[in-house]
Amino acid sequence: MACLIRKLTLTDFEDAYRILLDVAAWLRTKGIKQWETPLPKPVYTAWLSQGLCYGYFADGRLAAVFTIRTSDLAEWDMSTAQPVNWLSTMAVSRSFAGQGIGTQILSWILSHIEKPLFLDCFDDDDVLPQFYRANGFREVKRKHLHGGPMVLMEAIVDLPTSTSSL
Repeated sequence: MACLIRKLTLTDFEDAYRILLDVAAWLRTKGIKQWETPLPKPVYTAWLSQGLCYGYFADGRLAAVFTIRTSDLAEWDMSTAQPVNWLSTMAVSRSFAGQGIGTQILSWILSHIEKPLFLDCFDDDDVLPQFYRANGFREVKRKHLHGGPMVLMEAIVDLPTSTSSL
């Protein structure tokens, strides 16, 4: 399977947003609270316009989406000298599930960042935290946010020395 990761544009909106909604619905069927409230269309459109959203294409089809923004970690009552990279969405289309695409995306992100990478996820029976731990993340903090138990996680990586950036 030939794959390509590239920044998404507004022309990709419908396909990308459909993946986000479909994955959110699937998570709910599994009892996982992540994305119980879908990401508002205007927010995702703004992120697309700002060049923050990426797509993983398999054989020319959009198979997964992810968004890298920056954060100051204030929501987690932590401060950073400079904003850090924040993985705010990652969703693999259900038609491509089970093919290791999430792991491939995380590997790609980690090979292209210049700053630390953080994310948060719901701790519903350790499903999401376990996935991220298996892919090189460590737990930083726990907190009740967005209606449930959340885990702040940080990638455990040696930062690249190149000047490439997302």
